[in-house]
Amino acid sequence: MRDRIRGRGKAGSSTGARDLWIAAGALGGCDTTSMTGVSQRVVELFCAAMCSEDAEASGICAHELLVDPRRAVGLLGAPDVPMAARHAVVQLYGGVGALLVVACEESWRERYEGRVPGDSAGAEQLEVVRPYLVELLRRFHDVSPGDMDRLVEAIEREEGLPFHDEASAARRWLHVTYAVAARDDTDEAHRAYVQALDRVLALKRGLVPT
Repeated sequence: MRDRIRGRGKAGSSTGARDLWIAAGALGGCDTTSMTGVSQRVVELFCAAMCSEDAEASGICAHELLVDPRRAVGLLGAPDVPMAARHAVVQLYGGVGALLVVACEESWRERYEGRVPGDSAGAEQLEVVRPYLVELLRRFHDVSPGDMDRLVEAIEREEGLPFHDEASAARRWLHVTYAVAARDDTDEAHRAYVQALDRVLALKRGLVPT
């Protein structure tokens, strides 16, 4: 499939990743000032991956890392995993990819270290969010865009982030459609992503009422 669709970078390509990063930042999606916990880790990982070299160009296949959710926990969640492996998943699947990496990290900690140490409030918040992360990882390969959006929305809600306003919903849907387009690589999925991207950019320009 071509690398560009209607002048936009195809989801999962280097140009698509660049478009996603610009659009996500346009609505404040890269600002961690009001974030804590999982959301802060996700955004920091997303930004770090988008600023890094193309990991797949160095031979890392992000898709293969996620083929088996249980195996992915070891391939992406262990402390000694090369950062390039995590970056490859984020570069391919965007913000949802960052959530998948965090899901692997938390599943690995739960499996090998038990309850995560730290302040009680942070630990309790993580325990609430963890089931949504695990479900996203388990169902990633066949979850529908609508259900994926609901899982990401639940994480944002439990983390105390804005999730219901127009800008937040548009940014979240952008990340979801990007991940689905990179996963499925169909014309329909890529069109949905381009429409989501256009809507976010229109919101930034004030062409869509919030």
